[in-house]
Amino acid sequence: METQREQQRILELELQQARYEASLAERRYAACDPDNRLIAAQLEKNWETSLRRVSEYEARLDDIKTHNSATPTPDFTGLAEDLDAAWSSSSVTMRTRQQLVRALINDITVNIDEADCEIVLTIHWKGGRHSTLRLRKPQSGEHECVTSDDALAIIESMASRWSDEHIAATLNRMGLPTAQGRAGPNLLAMILCDKFGQHIPLNRQVERFALEGVPISLSTVADAIGSCCHVLDPLLRRIEAHTFAAERVHGDDTTVPVLAAGKTDTGRIWTYVRDDAPFGGPAPPSAMFYYSRDRAGEHPQGHLANYSGILQADAYTGYTPAGPPSRRSASRWSSSSALRMRSESAFFRSSSKPSLPKTSDG
Repeated sequence: METQREQQRILELELQQARYEASLAERRYAACDPDNRLIAAQLEKNWETSLRRVSEYEARLDDIKTHNSATPTPDFTGLAEDLDAAWSSSSVTMRTRQQLVRALINDITVNIDEADCEIVLTIHWKGGRHSTLRLRKPQSGEHECVTSDDALAIIESMASRWSDEHIAATLNRMGLPTAQGRAGPNLLAMILCDKFGQHIPLNRQVERFALEGVPISLSTVADAIGSCCHVLDPLLRRIEAHTFAAERVHGDDTTVPVLAAGKTDTGRIWTYVRDDAPFGGPAPPSAMFYYSRDRAGEHPQGHLANYSGILQADAYTGYTPAGPPSRRSASRWSSSSALRMRSESAFFRSSSKPSLPKTSDG
């Protein structure tokens, strides 16, 4: 029934388009100069073709309307007598349940009875009747996530002798989820390493979990990534502060492929390294990575906005902001310039200055 209505709607839209094209062809024919017989004949032919298309669509639309009117209305008497079986059947999809609700109910009015701490639902049925349903209002903080008794028994028996990792592995092996069903640190670490270390997309990870018998939705994995990034952000800021506290840092950028819709874009990874070991510094080495979609100079300038030390990098001009500096910017020391300066210095140190011959006044 739904498919027939959809076909009828499509035919109505096509008929509307055909009528517009026929009207447009008529106006073009009327605006044509009659003396120009060749153009007028072609425009008249186009108008007739448009009119034939209109007639065809009208005939098809009449046929489908006749067929829809001849289709008998389904009898819901048996369905009403055993609605629970029809609703709970394993072959019934969620879309079918939604269609069933729309076919039976006009709307539902919800009120709160604060005195009895109940939710009052007034259901307005298609036939005109009303019915009232009262439900207990949940308390603040109350939810339906409850750990089963079997899972609680396993947790209580293992809590004194086994670690949380072993308890979680046992519950997973026995198919006993907890109330929240939250991912453990091992699973979160694996998702993060596969995502950012191995560059495995989340949808591929979800497919792999399903093949291993652990169905996890894509939205759940994406939420886990977002939560982990939020939790690890203070650690990231500490690494950033330690890296840019150095007297000198080494900066560079490299390309990275980025998966886009129907193609692969080229992004940029900006790297800043602190390594004071060659200079006898006691601070531990560190590296800071940033990502951008392009190589615009605004990206490295934003990274170095609060840095006032020495940046050793290539000759890319994007590291230095244009115009008069409004802050103390990092001094940029290109690798090629440094090499040339060291070479020239070594040359002049190894060269001896020629002495001039002495001359007498006479």
